[in-house]
Amino acid sequence: MYVLNYTVSDKAGNSSTATRIVTVSWTGNQLAGTYNVNDTCVINGSEVVDNYTITASASAGNTYRVTFPGLSGGFTGATFFDVLGAEFTIPEQKPNGASSQFKLSGSGTISKSGTSIIWRMNYTVTDTLTNVSTNCRATFTSI
Repeated sequence: MYVLNYTVSDKAGNSSTATRIVTVSWTGNQLAGTYNVNDTCVINGSEVVDNYTITASASAGNTYRVTFPGLSGGFTGATFFDVLGAEFTIPEQKPNGASSQFKLSGSGTISKSGTSIIWRMNYTVTDTLTNVSTNCRATFTSI
């Protein structure tokens, strides 16, 4: 995010100031690609680590949306992420379909290290039948 301040004055001594905030954001096309994932969830008090590879795609019709199939190694459907600047949200959704008992939501940041794009996130999976929530954290690194 950049803050631009403009000031103008005339010969009579009148002046005015305006501020403009410019947010530079990643786009789905920039973020589409294959990622190595390190995913850690706390289940019954123990950390369960899952490492896998996943491929993101840009969402048609939404420049700032990225879709990941099979998030968390256990979902069969797609999960979408909404990107704004270097941050993103995972709006509450049911990746296995509307009738699924599991929903998830979360948020995180996107950065670049050398040629690698890195997503860092915290998300929660909730079983809507038992009302039990599982907290997870994941890092996606482009390959």
